Amino acid sequence: MKDWWKKRKGKVMGGLLVATIVGMIVAPYIAWHVKAPVALSVVIVDKSVAKATERKHAGLAWVLNHEKVTPPRGSARFDSTTDYVGSRPTTTGSRKRVEIPATPTDLAYIADTYGIYGGEAGQTPYDWRPHLLEGGMSVDDLDRLITNLRPGGTLIGEFNTLGPPTPPAARELMSKTFGVRSTGWLVRYFEHLDLTPDLPRWLPTVWRRQTGFGWTFRGPGYVFITDSGKIQVLLEGIDTPREALSLHVDELVAAAYGTASQLRYDNWAEILTADPKAEVLAAYDLRLTASGVKKMRGLPISGRFPAIIRTRSAKRTTYYFAGDWSERLESGRYDYTGIARWKRWVASEDRNNIEPLFWGVYVPFMQHIVHETVTNRRRVDSSAQ
Repeated sequence: MKDWWKKRKGKVMGGLLVATIVGMIVAPYIAWHVKAPVALSVVIVDKSVAKATERKHAGLAWVLNHEKVTPPRGSARFDSTTDYVGSRPTTTGSRKRVEIPATPTDLAYIADTYGIYGGEAGQTPYDWRPHLLEGGMSVDDLDRLITNLRPGGTLIGEFNTLGPPTPPAARELMSKTFGVRSTGWLVRYFEHLDLTPDLPRWLPTVWRRQTGFGWTFRGPGYVFITDSGKIQVLLEGIDTPREALSLHVDELVAAAYGTASQLRYDNWAEILTADPKAEVLAAYDLRLTASGVKKMRGLPISGRFPAIIRTRSAKRTTYYFAGDWSERLESGRYDYTGIARWKRWVASEDRNNIEPLFWGVYVPFMQHIVHETVTNRRRVDSSAQ
Protein backbone atom coordinates (compact mmCIF):
# COMPACT_ATOMS: atom_id res chain seq x y z
CA MET A 1 0.00 0.00 0.00
CA LYS A 2 2.82 2.39 0.86
CA ASP A 3 4.51 1.73 -2.46
CA TRP A 4 1.23 2.30 -4.28
CA TRP A 5 0.72 5.63 -2.47
CA LYS A 6 4.27 6.75 -3.17
CA LYS A 7 3.83 6.07 -6.87
CA ARG A 8 0.44 7.69 -7.18
CA LYS A 9 0.55 10.44 -4.52
CA GLY A 10 1.34 13.19 -7.02
CA LYS A 11 -1.46 12.16 -9.39
CA VAL A 12 -4.00 11.77 -6.59
CA MET A 13 -3.19 15.14 -5.04
CA GLY A 14 -3.22 16.78 -8.47
CA GLY A 15 -6.59 15.21 -9.21
CA LEU A 16 -8.01 16.42 -5.91
CA LEU A 17 -6.71 19.93 -6.61
CA VAL A 18 -8.31 19.94 -10.07
CA ALA A 19 -11.57 18.59 -8.66
CA THR A 20 -11.56 21.29 -5.96
CA ILE A 21 -10.99 24.06 -8.49
CA VAL A 22 -13.69 22.70 -10.80
CA GLY A 23 -16.05 22.41 -7.84
CA MET A 24 -15.38 26.01 -6.82
CA ILE A 25 -16.28 27.13 -10.34
CA VAL A 26 -19.23 24.83 -10.98
CA ALA A 27 -20.92 24.91 -7.55
CA PRO A 28 -21.76 28.66 -7.60
CA TYR A 29 -23.07 28.27 -11.15
CA ILE A 30 -25.33 25.39 -10.15
CA ALA A 31 -26.43 27.18 -6.97
CA TRP A 32 -27.56 30.22 -8.99
CA HIS A 33 -29.45 28.13 -11.55
CA VAL A 34 -31.37 26.10 -8.96
CA LYS A 35 -32.35 29.22 -6.99
CA ALA A 36 -36.02 30.15 -7.34
CA PRO A 37 -36.82 33.25 -9.45
CA VAL A 38 -37.92 36.44 -7.67
CA ALA A 39 -41.37 37.45 -8.89
CA LEU A 40 -41.38 41.25 -9.10
CA SER A 41 -42.78 43.62 -11.69
CA VAL A 42 -40.08 46.21 -12.48
CA VAL A 43 -40.22 49.39 -14.59
CA ILE A 44 -37.00 51.20 -15.50
CA VAL A 45 -37.15 54.81 -16.75
CA ASP A 46 -34.18 56.13 -18.72
CA LYS A 47 -34.60 59.29 -20.80
CA SER A 48 -30.91 59.67 -21.72
CA VAL A 49 -30.08 56.80 -24.06
CA ALA A 50 -28.54 58.66 -26.99
CA LYS A 51 -26.74 55.57 -28.33
CA ALA A 52 -27.27 51.86 -27.80
CA THR A 53 -23.91 51.71 -26.00
CA GLU A 54 -24.79 54.53 -23.55
CA ARG A 55 -27.28 52.81 -21.27
CA LYS A 56 -27.43 54.62 -17.94
CA HIS A 57 -29.24 51.67 -16.37
CA ALA A 58 -26.97 48.78 -17.46
CA GLY A 59 -25.70 48.24 -13.90
CA LEU A 60 -29.27 48.00 -12.61
CA ALA A 61 -30.11 45.38 -15.25
CA TRP A 62 -27.12 43.34 -14.07
CA VAL A 63 -28.34 43.41 -10.46
CA LEU A 64 -31.87 42.36 -11.46
CA ASN A 65 -30.50 39.48 -13.53
CA HIS A 66 -28.15 38.38 -10.75
CA GLU A 67 -31.03 38.38 -8.26
CA LYS A 68 -33.17 36.38 -10.75
CA VAL A 69 -35.93 38.99 -10.81
CA THR A 70 -38.59 37.92 -13.30
CA PRO A 71 -37.91 39.75 -16.59
CA PRO A 72 -40.77 41.37 -18.53
CA ARG A 73 -42.72 39.55 -21.24
CA GLY A 74 -41.43 36.14 -20.19
CA SER A 75 -37.95 36.80 -21.61
CA ALA A 76 -34.88 34.98 -20.30
CA ARG A 77 -33.26 38.05 -18.70
CA PHE A 78 -33.43 41.81 -18.42
CA ASP A 79 -32.04 43.30 -21.61
CA SER A 80 -30.75 46.81 -20.97
CA THR A 81 -31.21 47.69 -24.66
CA THR A 82 -34.97 47.06 -24.63
CA ASP A 83 -36.33 46.61 -21.10
CA TYR A 84 -36.78 50.26 -20.18
CA VAL A 85 -39.14 53.12 -20.97
CA GLY A 86 -37.93 56.28 -22.63
CA SER A 87 -36.35 56.92 -25.98
CA ARG A 88 -34.68 53.98 -27.74
CA PRO A 89 -32.28 54.32 -30.68
CA THR A 90 -33.05 52.00 -33.59
CA THR A 91 -30.77 50.35 -36.13
CA THR A 92 -32.07 52.74 -38.82
CA GLY A 93 -30.90 55.83 -36.92
CA SER A 94 -34.39 56.87 -35.84
CA ARG A 95 -35.76 56.79 -32.29
CA LYS A 96 -38.63 54.87 -30.73
CA ARG A 97 -40.43 56.47 -27.80
CA VAL A 98 -41.75 54.04 -25.18
CA GLU A 99 -44.15 55.37 -22.55
CA ILE A 100 -44.60 54.18 -18.96
CA PRO A 101 -46.99 51.21 -19.12
CA ALA A 102 -50.27 51.31 -17.20
CA THR A 103 -49.54 48.06 -15.35
CA PRO A 104 -49.17 47.22 -11.64
CA THR A 105 -45.55 47.67 -10.55
CA ASP A 106 -43.59 46.49 -7.52
CA LEU A 107 -40.36 48.39 -8.20
CA ALA A 108 -40.02 51.55 -10.28
CA TYR A 109 -36.56 52.98 -10.93
CA ILE A 110 -35.91 56.40 -12.50
CA ALA A 111 -32.36 55.87 -13.73
CA ASP A 112 -31.71 59.05 -15.73
CA THR A 113 -33.71 62.01 -17.01
CA TYR A 114 -30.90 64.31 -18.19
CA GLY A 115 -32.08 63.90 -21.78
CA ILE A 116 -30.68 63.71 -25.28
CA TYR A 117 -29.11 66.76 -26.86
CA GLY A 118 -27.94 67.86 -30.28
CA GLY A 119 -26.27 70.85 -31.91
CA GLU A 120 -24.15 73.43 -30.13
CA ALA A 121 -24.56 75.09 -26.77
CA GLY A 122 -26.03 78.57 -26.49
CA GLN A 123 -24.02 81.76 -26.22
CA THR A 124 -24.57 82.74 -22.57
CA PRO A 125 -23.63 81.14 -19.24
CA TYR A 126 -27.33 80.46 -18.69
CA ASP A 127 -27.69 78.57 -21.96
CA TRP A 128 -24.73 76.23 -21.66
CA ARG A 129 -26.34 72.98 -22.81
CA PRO A 130 -26.77 72.02 -26.47
CA HIS A 131 -30.29 71.91 -27.92
CA LEU A 132 -32.56 69.49 -26.01
CA LEU A 133 -34.06 66.86 -28.29
CA GLU A 134 -36.00 65.08 -25.55
CA GLY A 135 -35.75 64.28 -21.86
CA GLY A 136 -36.96 65.17 -18.39
CA MET A 137 -39.82 63.80 -16.30
CA SER A 138 -43.33 65.24 -16.47
CA VAL A 139 -45.90 65.41 -13.68
CA ASP A 140 -47.88 62.83 -15.63
CA ASP A 141 -44.84 60.51 -15.73
CA LEU A 142 -44.44 60.60 -11.96
CA ASP A 143 -48.19 60.33 -11.33
CA ARG A 144 -48.31 57.25 -13.52
CA LEU A 145 -45.38 55.61 -11.72
CA ILE A 146 -46.94 56.27 -8.30
CA THR A 147 -50.44 55.21 -9.40
CA ASN A 148 -49.10 51.96 -10.88
CA LEU A 149 -47.07 51.14 -7.76
CA ARG A 150 -48.61 48.33 -5.74
CA PRO A 151 -49.05 48.86 -1.98
CA GLY A 152 -45.71 48.07 -0.34
CA GLY A 153 -43.84 48.87 -3.57
CA THR A 154 -40.58 50.76 -3.98
CA LEU A 155 -39.83 53.89 -6.00
CA ILE A 156 -36.18 54.81 -6.65
CA GLY A 157 -34.72 57.95 -8.18
CA GLU A 158 -31.10 58.42 -9.19
CA PHE A 159 -28.72 61.30 -9.86
CA ASN A 160 -30.06 64.37 -11.68
CA THR A 161 -33.68 63.23 -11.62
CA LEU A 162 -34.39 66.45 -9.70
CA GLY A 163 -32.59 68.68 -12.20
CA PRO A 164 -33.27 70.12 -15.66
CA PRO A 165 -34.69 69.46 -18.17
CA THR A 166 -37.49 68.25 -15.88
CA PRO A 167 -39.89 71.22 -15.53
CA PRO A 168 -40.31 72.97 -12.16
CA ALA A 169 -43.77 71.49 -11.36
CA ALA A 170 -42.51 67.93 -11.81
CA ARG A 171 -39.31 68.69 -9.87
CA GLU A 172 -41.39 70.01 -6.97
CA LEU A 173 -43.54 66.88 -6.96
CA MET A 174 -40.47 64.64 -7.04
CA SER A 175 -38.86 66.59 -4.21
CA LYS A 176 -41.92 65.94 -2.04
CA THR A 177 -42.09 62.30 -3.10
CA PHE A 178 -38.43 61.53 -2.33
CA GLY A 179 -38.08 63.82 0.69
CA VAL A 180 -35.20 65.81 -0.79
CA ARG A 181 -34.57 69.22 -2.29
CA SER A 182 -31.91 70.15 -4.81
CA THR A 183 -29.53 73.07 -4.25
CA GLY A 184 -28.99 73.16 -8.01
CA TRP A 185 -25.31 72.23 -7.64
CA LEU A 186 -23.43 69.18 -8.91
CA VAL A 187 -19.82 68.19 -8.25
CA ARG A 188 -17.33 65.87 -9.91
CA TYR A 189 -13.65 65.06 -9.44
CA PHE A 190 -11.36 65.23 -12.48
CA GLU A 191 -7.92 63.67 -12.34
CA HIS A 192 -6.76 66.09 -15.04
CA LEU A 193 -8.26 69.57 -15.27
CA ASP A 194 -6.07 70.21 -18.31
CA LEU A 195 -7.73 70.27 -21.71
CA THR A 196 -7.75 66.48 -22.08
CA PRO A 197 -10.42 64.21 -23.63
CA ASP A 198 -11.71 63.39 -20.11
CA LEU A 199 -12.75 67.00 -19.50
CA PRO A 200 -16.20 67.92 -20.91
CA ARG A 201 -15.69 70.26 -23.85
CA TRP A 202 -18.30 72.69 -22.62
CA LEU A 203 -16.55 73.44 -19.30
CA PRO A 204 -13.83 75.81 -20.61
CA THR A 205 -16.37 77.55 -22.86
CA VAL A 206 -18.83 78.17 -20.03
CA TRP A 207 -15.99 79.26 -17.71
CA ARG A 208 -14.83 81.88 -20.20
CA ARG A 209 -18.37 83.23 -20.59
CA GLN A 210 -18.79 83.40 -16.82
CA THR A 211 -15.43 84.94 -15.87
CA GLY A 212 -13.95 86.37 -19.05
CA PHE A 213 -10.78 84.33 -18.44
CA GLY A 214 -9.37 81.29 -20.19
CA TRP A 215 -9.36 77.82 -18.65
CA THR A 216 -5.86 77.59 -17.16
CA PHE A 217 -6.38 74.91 -14.49
CA ARG A 218 -3.92 72.03 -14.28
CA GLY A 219 -3.71 68.82 -12.29
CA PRO A 220 -6.51 67.18 -10.26
CA GLY A 221 -9.48 68.99 -8.78
CA TYR A 222 -13.20 69.24 -8.18
CA VAL A 223 -15.61 71.06 -10.48
CA PHE A 224 -18.89 72.39 -9.09
CA ILE A 225 -21.61 73.51 -11.51
CA THR A 226 -25.17 74.77 -11.13
CA ASP A 227 -28.27 74.18 -13.26
CA SER A 228 -27.71 77.62 -14.74
CA GLY A 229 -24.10 76.91 -15.68
CA LYS A 230 -22.24 78.76 -12.90
CA ILE A 231 -18.91 77.04 -12.17
CA GLN A 232 -16.52 76.87 -9.22
CA VAL A 233 -13.24 74.93 -9.31
CA LEU A 234 -11.28 73.61 -6.33
CA LEU A 235 -7.72 72.43 -6.90
CA GLU A 236 -6.74 69.27 -5.05
CA GLY A 237 -3.76 69.91 -2.80
CA ILE A 238 -4.49 73.65 -2.65
CA ASP A 239 -8.21 74.17 -2.01
CA THR A 240 -8.77 70.63 -0.73
CA PRO A 241 -6.62 67.89 0.75
CA ARG A 242 -6.10 64.75 -1.33
CA GLU A 243 -9.16 62.55 -1.81
CA ALA A 244 -11.32 65.28 -0.32
CA LEU A 245 -14.74 63.85 -1.25
CA SER A 246 -15.85 60.58 0.34
CA LEU A 247 -19.04 58.56 0.79
CA HIS A 248 -20.01 57.47 4.30
CA VAL A 249 -22.73 54.88 4.88
CA ASP A 250 -24.31 54.87 8.33
CA GLU A 251 -22.77 52.00 10.33
CA LEU A 252 -26.11 50.34 11.11
CA VAL A 253 -27.20 50.72 7.49
CA ALA A 254 -23.93 49.27 6.18
CA ALA A 255 -24.36 46.25 8.44
CA ALA A 256 -28.02 45.76 7.44
CA TYR A 257 -27.49 46.26 3.70
CA GLY A 258 -24.10 44.56 3.49
CA THR A 259 -22.29 47.57 2.01
CA ALA A 260 -18.92 49.19 2.53
CA SER A 261 -19.06 51.84 5.24
CA GLN A 262 -16.69 54.38 3.66
CA LEU A 263 -15.28 54.95 0.18
CA ARG A 264 -13.45 57.68 -1.69
CA TYR A 265 -15.88 59.26 -4.15
CA ASP A 266 -14.78 60.64 -7.54
CA ASN A 267 -17.91 60.49 -9.70
CA TRP A 268 -20.76 62.97 -10.29
CA ALA A 269 -22.69 63.83 -7.12
CA GLU A 270 -25.82 65.88 -6.57
CA ILE A 271 -25.79 68.36 -3.69
CA LEU A 272 -29.14 68.04 -1.90
CA THR A 273 -30.83 68.76 1.38
CA ALA A 274 -33.10 66.21 3.05
CA ASP A 275 -36.54 66.84 4.54
CA PRO A 276 -36.66 66.45 8.36
CA LYS A 277 -38.89 63.35 8.06
CA ALA A 278 -36.60 61.63 5.53
CA GLU A 279 -33.85 59.23 6.60
CA VAL A 280 -30.31 59.96 5.44
CA LEU A 281 -28.75 56.50 5.08
CA ALA A 282 -25.47 57.71 3.58
CA ALA A 283 -23.79 61.09 3.12
CA TYR A 284 -20.94 62.70 1.21
CA ASP A 285 -18.18 64.39 3.17
CA LEU A 286 -16.23 67.26 1.57
CA ARG A 287 -13.02 68.46 3.20
CA LEU A 288 -11.66 71.91 2.39
CA THR A 289 -8.51 73.85 3.15
CA ALA A 290 -8.63 77.52 4.17
CA SER A 291 -8.47 78.63 0.52
CA GLY A 292 -11.25 76.17 -0.36
CA VAL A 293 -13.46 77.54 2.40
CA LYS A 294 -12.88 81.04 1.03
CA LYS A 295 -13.80 80.00 -2.52
CA MET A 296 -17.00 78.23 -1.39
CA ARG A 297 -18.16 81.05 0.87
CA GLY A 298 -21.71 82.09 0.02
CA LEU A 299 -22.54 78.86 -1.80
CA PRO A 300 -25.21 76.47 -0.42
CA ILE A 301 -22.68 73.65 0.00
CA SER A 302 -21.71 72.36 3.43
CA GLY A 303 -19.04 69.86 4.37
CA ARG A 304 -21.61 67.05 4.56
CA PHE A 305 -24.63 66.47 2.32
CA PRO A 306 -27.00 63.51 1.71
CA ALA A 307 -26.09 60.66 -0.65
CA ILE A 308 -28.84 58.07 -0.03
CA ILE A 309 -32.21 59.22 1.27
CA ARG A 310 -35.13 56.99 2.23
CA THR A 311 -38.78 57.75 3.04
CA ARG A 312 -41.24 55.13 4.26
CA SER A 313 -45.02 55.04 4.53
CA ALA A 314 -47.73 52.39 4.65
CA LYS A 315 -48.14 52.72 0.86
CA ARG A 316 -44.54 52.68 -0.39
CA THR A 317 -40.84 53.12 0.25
CA THR A 318 -38.75 55.59 -1.73
CA TYR A 319 -35.00 55.86 -2.16
CA TYR A 320 -32.98 58.59 -3.80
CA PHE A 321 -29.37 58.01 -4.89
CA ALA A 322 -27.64 61.39 -5.24
CA GLY A 323 -24.90 60.00 -7.48
CA ASP A 324 -24.34 58.58 -10.94
CA TRP A 325 -24.08 54.97 -9.80
CA SER A 326 -25.87 52.57 -12.17
CA GLU A 327 -24.25 53.87 -15.37
CA ARG A 328 -21.70 51.41 -16.73
CA LEU A 329 -21.03 49.00 -19.53
CA GLU A 330 -22.37 45.47 -19.21
CA SER A 331 -20.91 43.90 -16.09
CA GLY A 332 -20.25 40.39 -17.42
CA ARG A 333 -21.62 37.11 -16.13
CA TYR A 334 -24.31 37.38 -13.50
CA ASP A 335 -25.30 33.69 -13.17
CA TYR A 336 -22.93 32.73 -10.33
CA THR A 337 -23.87 32.88 -6.66
CA GLY A 338 -21.44 35.12 -4.80
CA ILE A 339 -19.94 36.75 -7.91
CA ALA A 340 -20.87 40.23 -6.62
CA ARG A 341 -18.79 39.66 -3.47
CA TRP A 342 -15.89 38.42 -5.56
CA LYS A 343 -15.97 41.50 -7.79
CA ARG A 344 -16.06 43.69 -4.70
CA TRP A 345 -12.87 42.04 -3.40
CA VAL A 346 -10.94 42.48 -6.66
CA ALA A 347 -12.24 45.95 -7.63
CA SER A 348 -9.44 48.36 -8.52
CA GLU A 349 -8.89 51.36 -6.24
CA ASP A 350 -7.67 53.66 -9.03
CA ARG A 351 -8.96 57.23 -9.09
CA ASN A 352 -11.92 57.84 -11.41
CA ASN A 353 -12.78 54.12 -11.14
CA ILE A 354 -16.37 53.50 -10.01
CA GLU A 355 -15.86 49.73 -9.47
CA PRO A 356 -15.40 49.93 -5.66
CA LEU A 357 -18.54 52.08 -5.36
CA PHE A 358 -20.58 49.91 -7.74
CA TRP A 359 -19.68 46.59 -6.12
CA GLY A 360 -19.19 47.86 -2.59
CA VAL A 361 -22.29 50.03 -2.18
CA TYR A 362 -24.66 50.08 -5.15
CA VAL A 363 -24.95 46.33 -5.82
CA PRO A 364 -25.49 45.19 -2.19
CA PHE A 365 -27.87 48.11 -1.63
CA MET A 366 -29.97 47.12 -4.64
CA GLN A 367 -29.86 43.46 -3.65
CA HIS A 368 -31.28 44.41 -0.26
CA ILE A 369 -33.94 46.65 -1.82
CA VAL A 370 -35.09 43.85 -4.15
CA HIS A 371 -35.63 41.45 -1.27
CA GLU A 372 -37.06 44.17 0.95
CA THR A 373 -39.64 44.91 -1.76
CA VAL A 374 -40.58 41.22 -1.94
CA THR A 375 -41.01 41.12 1.84
CA ASN A 376 -43.14 44.29 1.86
CA ARG A 377 -45.37 42.95 -0.91
CA ARG A 378 -45.93 39.67 0.93
CA ARG A 379 -46.72 41.53 4.14
CA VAL A 380 -49.28 43.74 2.40
CA ASP A 381 -50.81 40.74 0.57
CA SER A 382 -51.13 38.72 3.77
CA SER A 383 -52.71 41.60 5.69
CA ALA A 384 -55.27 42.07 2.91
CA GLN A 385 -56.47 38.46 3.15
